[in-house]
Amino acid sequence: MKSLYTQIFRGIKDLNFQMEILEHFNWDEEESAAFNKMFSEALNNSSTAEELKIKLSDNYSDELVDLVFNLVQSYEKDLIDDQNNGGDIEA
Repeated sequence: MKSLYTQIFRGIKDLNFQMEILEHFNWDEEESAAFNKMFSEALNNSSTAEELKIKLSDNYSDELVDLVFNLVQSYEKDLIDDQNNGGDIEA
């Protein structure tokens, strides 16, 4: 079974998510890459979603934090669906 964090790390690479991040930073690839690095580090060093949210909020706008937490909630739902459906994630 994949952990929630594994799902989230895969989502970081997701094209749609990356497009939204790039749009947020006005297509600045360096800013986007810096965010992805900080997000990965914060994710690794957070034991709860609330702790992660605080770390992100200290450095980034509420709009970006909301975008990230929509992703987290989406992957959390997929993980729960995975557990409830014996390994099959529903689309």
